[in-house]
Amino acid sequence: MTLNNNELPGLDLWKGSRDLRFVMEQRLPDLSEQRRKEMLMLVQRVQPASKNYINTRIKRYHSVILAEDGQGLAAFQFIEQFEVNGDAFIYLGPLFSRGYAFMFLFLQFYNCLTTKYRNRVFHLMAEVQNPEVFLFFKTLFWRITVPRVKEDHIPQKAVYIAKIYAERISHIGRIDETVLSTHSDQTLYKVSKGYEDVMNWLHSRGVHLEQGDSQMLLISWLGNEEDRHRHLQDFEDGLKKLQQWKTYKRIMLQCFKERTAHA
Repeated sequence: MTLNNNELPGLDLWKGSRDLRFVMEQRLPDLSEQRRKEMLMLVQRVQPASKNYINTRIKRYHSVILAEDGQGLAAFQFIEQFEVNGDAFIYLGPLFSRGYAFMFLFLQFYNCLTTKYRNRVFHLMAEVQNPEVFLFFKTLFWRITVPRVKEDHIPQKAVYIAKIYAERISHIGRIDETVLSTHSDQTLYKVSKGYEDVMNWLHSRGVHLEQGDSQMLLISWLGNEEDRHRHLQDFEDGLKKLQQWKTYKRIMLQCFKERTAHA
C-alpha cells in the first residue's frame, strides 16, 4: 500500500515534499535485494560510519517503513511490533533520512496507526540518539510524549511500559527509570549544530548522547474518545508549529534552555 503525502493536512513542510510517497510497512525477510541495496546506499550517503551498525541491526528487526521520491529511497526506519494482553506495542528502531524526509515518514506511519488502532490501546516508543529528531518529536507531541520537558518526574505507568519493551526487545539496554534513558556501546549519534539547548537539557538530566546514551520517548494511545481528542489536539498544534518552523524552532529551543536554567 502506498500513500501520497496529501493524506494528512500540513505535510508540505519542506521543498520537494510533494514528490514523497510513503511505502506501507514491509517485512524485512520479504524485501528484495534491490531494496536492501537502496537502504545501504542511503546509509552510506547520510551516515557512512553506520554501515556496519546497520548490517548487524537489519537481522534484529521484523519490518521497515520507507519513504521514496523521484530520486529513489528518501528515508527508512526499522520497526518492531508485539502485543501484550491485547495492547499493541510499536518500537521505532534506527532511522535514516535525506533531509527532513523522516518527518513525512513518521507522520504517515502515525496516521496509519491511529486509523488501525482507533479504538484500541497502542504504545509507541523510540530510543532517540539525535537531538534534531528529539526536538521534532517533542514539537509534534509536546504534551503527550514522556518525558515532558517541564517535569522531572517520570510517571510510573511510563516506566512500566518501558520495562515491557525492554523485556521483549533484547537489544534495549538497562533503563534508567529516573529519566527514561538507556545506554549502548553502539550509537548512531553524530554532532548536530544548532541543538545545543536540547543537548544541555539532556545533560542536566544525566543523559549524554555523545557517550552512547539514548533518550527514550514514549506515546500511549488509549483508544477512547477523550484520549483521541487529546492526542489529535496535540498533533494539530505540533503540525502548525512545524509549518512555521523558522519561528517555532527558536521558541522550542528556548523552552529547553529555560527549563535547563531552572533545573
